[in-house]
Amino acid sequence: MQQTHVAPRSRIPARMTRIVTSAVLASCLVAIPAPTLHAQKAVATDRTVGQLETVALFNGPMPTGVTVSQTGRIFVNFPRWGDDVPFTVAEIVKGKAVAYPNLTVNDWAGRSKPNPNAFMDEHENQIHFVNVQSVVVDPMDRLWALDTGAPMLKNTVPGGPKLVCIDLRSNRIVKTILLPPETAGINSYMNDVRFDLRNGDTGLQDPMTAVGSMPAPNPNTPSKDKMHPLAERTPGQPEAAGAEIHGTAYITDSSSEGPNAIVVVDLATGKSFRRLNQHSSVLSEDQFLMFAEGRPVYMTTPGYPPKAVNFAADGIAISADGSTLYYCPINGTKLYAVSTAMIRDRTKSDAQVAATVRIVTGKMPSDGLESDAAGNVYLSDPVTNSIHRWSPTTGLIETLVHDPRLLWPDTMSIATDGYLYVNANQLNRQPTMHNGTDERVKPYTMFRIKVNAQPVLLK
Repeated sequence: MQQTHVAPRSRIPARMTRIVTSAVLASCLVAIPAPTLHAQKAVATDRTVGQLETVALFNGPMPTGVTVSQTGRIFVNFPRWGDDVPFTVAEIVKGKAVAYPNLTVNDWAGRSKPNPNAFMDEHENQIHFVNVQSVVVDPMDRLWALDTGAPMLKNTVPGGPKLVCIDLRSNRIVKTILLPPETAGINSYMNDVRFDLRNGDTGLQDPMTAVGSMPAPNPNTPSKDKMHPLAERTPGQPEAAGAEIHGTAYITDSSSEGPNAIVVVDLATGKSFRRLNQHSSVLSEDQFLMFAEGRPVYMTTPGYPPKAVNFAADGIAISADGSTLYYCPINGTKLYAVSTAMIRDRTKSDAQVAATVRIVTGKMPSDGLESDAAGNVYLSDPVTNSIHRWSPTTGLIETLVHDPRLLWPDTMSIATDGYLYVNANQLNRQPTMHNGTDERVKPYTMFRIKVNAQPVLLK
């Protein structure tokens, strides 16, 4: 009979058994790698590109445009979009914004009214800055202020839309060119402008485009100028000091409510007309949704559902030889170009002009455009807080700046000091885009970055 051996019962106390068991388990646990330890190491993050230098800080209203004279004077503008804007054009003097050319021309009476867009005093609107959207120094070192005449991003007021030239030597207005309703209609928004002083008429300014011009008693009177079929007006009085100014200005109409186009202005006669009106290249891309700081950008009008912002033809630049006009809607992913010879020739049909439109390159959405004497085109990028440069030689785009401080880079300006100047104005943080909550954080900043380039000077 097989006997079964039974081991003697252990006499190790139960408490000791628990201690040994715990020690063994602990050793096993220590041997297992702990994933949480790796979380303490640095992880990959977004990288900045370029070296921004701070030029000026703004603790008042938000800026849009910036331009630099050939002698280094810096000018900026503050649009009347809802902020308290005592002056809409300024010069940076010792780091501070000072009304330019004076406070009087900036002191528009309509700004203090409950509804500025209902201010119908046409003469007052003609002789004051209503809502300047862009300031640009031309190749002759004169400052031009582009007045939308449309405060609060709403309708234009009579006599408001205009181009105003200021002599930087005397700091005086030397020419005012009124943009008539046929050019800048009630829903127009003149956005940015570029100049070519080599091309254009050499005659005197048409008094119908000068300060003092008013609607004729019978606005239905047929136009005497077949090339500019506009309603007749009573004549104004051109400024004598502006008689020698000539050339061509190109303007984008970025209206979110009305038709979009490129506006051509003859600086000698003051006559203007629209080109590429409602052409696909000046319109927002269909179903486009703008983003900034990683968030979609919607208009949030009280009483209405949010809707995608409609930013059409906005940025504009001119090639170094003046033959090509570059432009783009903000709500778009393409940079367009058109022949300047065709766009300013009134004998060419709209179809003939449109036939010269071409896509230059794909891109990120851009607010401002700028060009340099080497033919490069600079593109702001509010989506990624960047500025890019397109080369006509390689056809490639490079990133010059990518910085979290560059919150909505707007208008840009290349100066003779080799720097590119730009305002970061936090446009996407406005109350109109956040159900009435103002998410902007002051101060707004004007930056510059060394690009070792020179401005385009067509004279």
